Amino acid sequence: MRKIIITISLLLICSLSYFHHTLDKPEKIALPVIKNTKIEAVEKVTQKQSRDLKEPSEEPSEEPKVTEAQVNVAPVYYAHIDKHNNVFGEIILGGYCLSSHHNAQLAARSINNTLIQPQEIFSFNSKAGPYTANRGYVPSTVIVSNRYVQGMGGGVCRISTALYNAAIDAGLPVIESHRHTMPVGYAKPGRDAAVAYGILDLKLKNSKDNPIQIITKTSNGIISVAFIEKETKEEASEEIVEETENALNETNTEAHTETLTDITQSENPQETVDNLVGNK
Repeated sequence: MRKIIITISLLLICSLSYFHHTLDKPEKIALPVIKNTKIEAVEKVTQKQSRDLKEPSEEPSEEPKVTEAQVNVAPVYYAHIDKHNNVFGEIILGGYCLSSHHNAQLAARSINNTLIQPQEIFSFNSKAGPYTANRGYVPSTVIVSNRYVQGMGGGVCRISTALYNAAIDAGLPVIESHRHTMPVGYAKPGRDAAVAYGILDLKLKNSKDNPIQIITKTSNGIISVAFIEKETKEEASEEIVEETENALNETNTEAHTETLTDITQSENPQETVDNLVGNK
């Protein structure tokens, strides 16, 4: 009986040991599998990120590329002109100056000495345009939407902007003006005037009683634009008549003085007077 009990006990011990070993085995196998799965997932994400960085996107970027032309688009100088002490050497109604440019110089020469009669409306495009190669304009940087691109006549907006600011200084009404779609380097925000022949124009009105004249000058890389007021023909004629009368009066006075001097110095004043009367 005792042997049977011992035998049964041994069998129970063996069974428990085998059962415990069976439970530990899956646990030891499962751990590496879970670990490998995580590593593979991380590797897949890393590989995808690497591909995204190396492979360029097929969709075009909305941001314009910064080119050398964009860097050079803005002048380095601009200012309002003093009405009394200026490069023109005369009193002006209003003026503006900025850095020079080939197309800007050509536009400035086109509008130079333009006379605007009272109540007349001046059109910048009509005087300076069209901005074509036949008129001497060359391709340069222009603003289209929110991009800098090359276009014929780029740079003429410097002169339209200068004229716009000069007109404001002179108190002239602005009939038509347009802003660029991007900030420019030759005027404060809101004080620029974009032009495009046949599309955008700058129009000003002479509200003065006298004709006004546009004058421009280029010196030391700076273009100056200004308005001066001209005299009417009637005023000019009256001034000429007045100057002529003054000159005649001065001549008659000098002649009378010389005659009196001759009479005084003559040995026989009465004879001299009789001769003068006889000559008349």
